[in-house]
Amino acid sequence: MKIIITENKFKSMVTKMVGYDLSNRIEMITSWENLTGSENHNVFGNRKDVFNHYLNNYGPMYLFSNIHGHNYLAQNQKGKLWFIVDTSTGYEIDYYDFLQMLNLDMTGISLRKIIDEFAEE
Repeated sequence: MKIIITENKFKSMVTKMVGYDLSNRIEMITSWENLTGSENHNVFGNRKDVFNHYLNNYGPMYLFSNIHGHNYLAQNQKGKLWFIVDTSTGYEIDYYDFLQMLNLDMTGISLRKIIDEFAEE
């Protein structure tokens, strides 16, 4: 049996599982100017060349804002599931731990699907 979930139902289901709406909390980052001071300093050491290296080699990054009081920068990199870092500490977060923080770890919903449905470009 095949179950079809519309976009509105999907967003509603994810919102209920996460506990809050992810709309306006995921932003595509495509330039240095899109970052705030904490991402610049804690993740890239205020080095625009390092940021551009990651951007040019792996594509856009996504900033998840105010997830349990923290911001996370995520990027889908070749050879890894995702590179996810807590912008307040600069520490990398495991992909599955991040999905668990969102209460989505047991659903089979990928981070790519969440970004596709909720991210602002």
